[in-house]
Amino acid sequence: MEIIFIRHGKPNGATNPKLTSSGFAQWLMTYKQSKVAAESYPPKNLQCLLNTHFIIASDLTRAIHSAYLCLGREPDLKLNQLREIDIPTYHLPFVCRAYSWVFISLLLWFLGAKSNCESIKQVKYRAHESALFLQQLALEHEKIAVFGHSVNNVCVTTELIKLGWFGLPKGNKYWGTIKLIH
Repeated sequence: MEIIFIRHGKPNGATNPKLTSSGFAQWLMTYKQSKVAAESYPPKNLQCLLNTHFIIASDLTRAIHSAYLCLGREPDLKLNQLREIDIPTYHLPFVCRAYSWVFISLLLWFLGAKSNCESIKQVKYRAHESALFLQQLALEHEKIAVFGHSVNNVCVTTELIKLGWFGLPKGNKYWGTIKLIH
C-alpha cells in the first residue's frame, strides 16, 4: 500500500504585509479562502506519479485547486478532517509581518495560551482519526494521494508511522511530498 501526501501550491494569500492583530485575523481569513497562485505550478513528474492513485484533498480551496492544477480534475474525495491546523489569533498591541504573527501565534498556542481554535490534544486526535481512515482507504484502493497542508500532513504521517507505515519527506515547501508505504 502507498500513501503520498502533497502540500498544496503557493496560495494567492501567501503575502507578508505588516499588520495589527486584527489585520492578521483578516489576513488569515483571506489565506484560508485562497486558490493557488498562477505562478505556482506543480512539478511535471507529479501528475505521472499520481495517475493511478485515488485522490483525496482537504476541503480547503487551496488543496482542491492544487489537485485540479496537478491532475486536471477534482479529487475523488474531499475531507474536512484533513484541513490545516487553525492558527490562533490573539489581541496583542503591536504591528508585525504576517509570517511573524503566524510564528508568535503558534508559539503562544504551543505554550498553552487559550485560543479560539483546536487544542494540541484535539489536533493529535484528529490526526490519529485521519490516519486510521486513510489506512482503511489504502486497504481499499492500494494507492492514494492526499492534497493537504504542511503541519497537518506531518501530524497525520506521524500517526501513520506509529501504525507501521514508513517513509521520508522530500520537502515541506509548496508542492512538497511525503511518501509512505506499508
